Amino acid sequence: MALKKIYSIVLFAIGVTCVLPHAAYAGDPTLPINDRSYAARYVSQSIPDPIVIEAGDTRVVDIRFKNIGTAPWSENGSHYISAYTVEPKYRNSEFAGSAWLSPRQTGKVSGTVQPGETGTISIALTAPQTPGVYIERFYLAAENRTWVSGGYFYVKVQVAPKTEKTPTVGEKTETIESAPAAALKAKKIGQNKKSISVVGGESVSLVLIYQNNGAAAWDGYALRASSPTGLASIQKLSFADIKWQSDVLVDSSPETIEPGIVVRKRFTFRAPVEKGVYTASFHLVADGGEMIEGSEAVVSVDVTANAPAQYVAPTFRATPSQSEVAVPSNTYRLAAEPRIRVGVWNVDVGYVLFQSTQDDYDIFTGAIYQGTLPVHTQATLSRKNGQYSLQAEDISIKSPEYIRLIPKKNQHAVFSLLNYERNVGWKGPRNFNTYRGAMEYRLTDDGNDNIYVINDLLFEDYVMGIGENVDSSPVEYLKSQATAQRTYAYYISGTDKHENRFFDVKATTADQLYLGYENERIMPNFVDAVQATRGYMATYDIDANRDTPNEVVITPYFGHTGGRTNSWAEVWGGHKPWLVSVKTEYDAARWSSDYGHGVGMSQADAAMRAKEEGLDWQTLFKYYYTGVDLERWYK
Repeated sequence: MALKKIYSIVLFAIGVTCVLPHAAYAGDPTLPINDRSYAARYVSQSIPDPIVIEAGDTRVVDIRFKNIGTAPWSENGSHYISAYTVEPKYRNSEFAGSAWLSPRQTGKVSGTVQPGETGTISIALTAPQTPGVYIERFYLAAENRTWVSGGYFYVKVQVAPKTEKTPTVGEKTETIESAPAAALKAKKIGQNKKSISVVGGESVSLVLIYQNNGAAAWDGYALRASSPTGLASIQKLSFADIKWQSDVLVDSSPETIEPGIVVRKRFTFRAPVEKGVYTASFHLVADGGEMIEGSEAVVSVDVTANAPAQYVAPTFRATPSQSEVAVPSNTYRLAAEPRIRVGVWNVDVGYVLFQSTQDDYDIFTGAIYQGTLPVHTQATLSRKNGQYSLQAEDISIKSPEYIRLIPKKNQHAVFSLLNYERNVGWKGPRNFNTYRGAMEYRLTDDGNDNIYVINDLLFEDYVMGIGENVDSSPVEYLKSQATAQRTYAYYISGTDKHENRFFDVKATTADQLYLGYENERIMPNFVDAVQATRGYMATYDIDANRDTPNEVVITPYFGHTGGRTNSWAEVWGGHKPWLVSVKTEYDAARWSSDYGHGVGMSQADAAMRAKEEGLDWQTLFKYYYTGVDLERWYK
């Protein structure tokens, strides 16, 4: 097995900062877990990063973890829980103080924490004398027993210079301190992705939501990234996308954000071209470049394969203040076909019966490889008392981590959920329980304790599995529908709609009716339409700037209308200029009311329009989605 390169690209706001060498790491370290009954899940941190401490001062940060294993954590037991420094392991920390057990080991998790409960480890951080930005990395351990599965964490500390004190006039024994300006502060209240797996060069959509929770307004603000030359060993790497205003400036706004106001930033960045594991972080700046405390957002980026040979990274003019970028010619917007995660089954029985019919499947618990399930072998997946289980002929696996099954050779391989009954009346007496690609069996993080089967597969395989149409419909209509469905899914996958359930879209009409492989078998004409429009999606010039690329937009559709479609504003409020009302004459001849929300493409009207007027799929599509362009995003 080839080893992945490990990098950490730390992207900061402009301003004077210092990134010390021990910050140049990324990804969870691999440490031996000798006892799987010790497992944790990070919950929260009492002081948001970066933790600002004046040189020589001490601040205490409380890190909370949930005990998701089966062993209790006892402060007084021989296997008490504490945290050791890592990367490198057992190094002496520059922040260790008298409250630590040793310079390499923090204090203990307090009290007794039973499985399912949440415990706190309080870390007293004593700042060194050298100002700068530090990242201290730790891993929970059960003393003299094992590292704790899921116990990796880090804190980011900004060490500020010691405040100078000036004597008052005529008094040597008293000092006064000048009143500091109100600090610029932000609270990150939303982030749609915290870790991703992509191909090199692939575009990633990220949504960040901030609230100004300081006492001072942001007088204009920007989202920035430091120069990719910040770490000498990886000078040529960058996360910059063609929509950025420079290789360091993601976006900027002249708007003044008063305390309490919430702002939402949606942008894209590019995965580095080389295979490896990276860390990207983004920061807000305001008031001419001052970093806004608490605004850092971190994303772990696992690049699973190098960018294709034809991929050309974005380039920019020499002056970073210019928003115009050089768009590579003769390249697709995405370096490779993306993947999508579909919430297929909210498991309402105690187990899932899995069987592959075309390939062996590799078994993972979380990110750890556990073995291979041979083709045609049935496996039973379940979860009880915080432990996931997979049982097959000669395989028995138990782990606190979710189970993931990945095709060994053929990423289009088909598997079946043998105990899942999914029937759709108008599709006939069929069971839609077969799917392509990978499968996850995973507990949601939305507080509802639901377990989902998640189908992780290539985008075109997903679109071919959408069962919203009748296969005998006009071909050009089917092509326009395939494009609308592909665009809708790609747009939704860039939002945080299902973030806490670990998938991008749901397999019902809450998003789109996804029926998997069986849908391909009964809809050959639709499959041909998907293949004929491969990679095409609708885009719109959101910022009304011809010098910047269009963005993929949402493309809803529905059954039929009573004579015209509804605008987005009529149904959901706000304004989306590509979703305005248009006449639906063919609907008007048959119906007097809407079936569905009425926004976007009327399926019935579009099918008749294609048949009666002989329109090609692109013309048909643009009739319902005003002013959009149709671009092929991947090969």
